[in-house]
Amino acid sequence: MLSGLPSSYAIEMQTLAIAHTQAVVVTVDIKRDNLQLFLKDAKGNLYQSFAAINQQLATQQPVKQRPSQQHPSQQLIFAMNAGMFHSSYLPVGLYIEQGRKLYPLNTAMGSGNFFMQPNGVFLLSAQGVQVLSTADFQSKAPAHIRLATQSGPLLVYNGKINSQFSPASASRFIRNAVGVKQPGTAVFVISEQPVSFYELADFFKNTLKINNALYLDGTISSLYLPALKRHDRLHFLGPIIGVIQPVKRHSLAK
Repeated sequence: MLSGLPSSYAIEMQTLAIAHTQAVVVTVDIKRDNLQLFLKDAKGNLYQSFAAINQQLATQQPVKQRPSQQHPSQQLIFAMNAGMFHSSYLPVGLYIEQGRKLYPLNTAMGSGNFFMQPNGVFLLSAQGVQVLSTADFQSKAPAHIRLATQSGPLLVYNGKINSQFSPASASRFIRNAVGVKQPGTAVFVISEQPVSFYELADFFKNTLKINNALYLDGTISSLYLPALKRHDRLHFLGPIIGVIQPVKRHSLAK
């Protein structure tokens, strides 16, 4: 449990060895933590940063809050970039936010990491979280999807490391990804130093014992985690995924 967070929130954080460096591992219990995707604010402006999301959250009022109460209502406690995007910062593939499909599934073939096969989808539905290949998503996507982001390639699928990855690869970047160990738990990983696809996939499979994991991105990979004093600001971002919680109010001295 992250220190300083209310016991009603189950987000956990670890720093573990990966290849020649370390990785930050954030585990989210979707039954207790409010996991959301973010792309645009209420006015339709792209967020592009963690700070912009927090600013927007600070202006929102909880449903049960009286209009006269002007305290900030929500804040991020964890966030990272959530999949690949065009130069316009709009998603390359499927994007579902708060139950609304804003961008369709991309089944095209092409070059670049997104199109490296198999690619896939991370999603949250009434059944929990899942990582599905794009092909499997087409045939057996669950109903009532709350959020989904498409990216690629899959790092590990059905217990097998992507066959296109080479243990001898010298292509290394700071990378981030998401895996699913069980329907109620999503595991987010970001390396602290550059790693290869194979090293990241091997970390999910053999260190975390996760059989389904999806690459989110590299180079622009960014983390917001106040508990570790992390607020990466090196890049403008497209889709962002994060956990929000109510702002804890401190009682005034009487």
